[in-house]
Amino acid sequence: TSRLAAASESGDLTLTARLAGPGGATKDSPPVSVAWAPVALTGGLYYWTSGGEDGTTINRYNFSGDATAPEVAYTENDVKAAGLKAADGTTCIGCHALSNDGKTMALTMGGSYPSSFLMIDVASKKQLTYQAPAINTGYATQTTFNHDGTRMVQMFRGKLYLRDTGSDPPKDLGVQLASITENKSDGFWSASGKLFAFASFDPAQLMLPPAEEQFRQDSDMKTGARLWIAASDGATLTDPPRPLVPRKPGFTSFYPSVSDDDALVVFNQSDCSGPTRLGTGYGEGPCDGYDDLTASLWIVPPSGGAPVVLTRANGPA
Repeated sequence: TSRLAAASESGDLTLTARLAGPGGATKDSPPVSVAWAPVALTGGLYYWTSGGEDGTTINRYNFSGDATAPEVAYTENDVKAAGLKAADGTTCIGCHALSNDGKTMALTMGGSYPSSFLMIDVASKKQLTYQAPAINTGYATQTTFNHDGTRMVQMFRGKLYLRDTGSDPPKDLGVQLASITENKSDGFWSASGKLFAFASFDPAQLMLPPAEEQFRQDSDMKTGARLWIAASDGATLTDPPRPLVPRKPGFTSFYPSVSDDDALVVFNQSDCSGPTRLGTGYGEGPCDGYDDLTASLWIVPPSGGAPVVLTRANGPA
């Protein structure tokens, strides 16, 4: 495909698949536009899957090379083999984060309510810390590492906690960005260590059936969230933060991520008038920022301004 990279510089190429049938008949697929970059991708994409024989699993797609099958990075069976479990007795793993050097993985165990926590060395799967306090006490629902992996900010019950990763248990360095009194979620510490983006919301806005009222403060659901950004020296966060994407009636902005050059913030936005299956399972509100069917990608500079929708990246609801 190296020859195709040069051709792609002048515009997208068209790719059509042709299926051969009996008697020499053929059928062509609708064409799709494709392009090849002149530089090779490196690194890996880590993602969660419900797994199979191994239970809930973190997989890694390796961009270096031509293999297309994902690698298994860590599984629920690894949790069981280590003799670990969440505060509610389960062994499932979910929300996870990688340090920027790819050496350390943070994992939430048991889901958002117990929010037990495990941190491992990726290469050896060695346990670096394991925290499973009482189910109503919890530890961490989400994690984001600083630029060199020495510190992390963790969200639990709508608060952001700064912790040092160099000890077991991690040293607690205090609640962050307390000037924002709404529940906070979806923290992202930039690769440079200079910026920290997050969402805030009013938990009273969540649409929950009575049987799920106990989950209102979990803060992985965040109806009506807006986005903020704070400066950082790589070790602490500067309070107060700056507004980044204001609250937009009828919409939720969530999952902000800062580009490696600190030039852009990409985020999701979902529509509260979209389809919903409320009452059939956790996080089924139309715009609770959990697994919204109408989620679309947008970008905005860290300085703020009008967000730009990534039209080509967004499909139908």
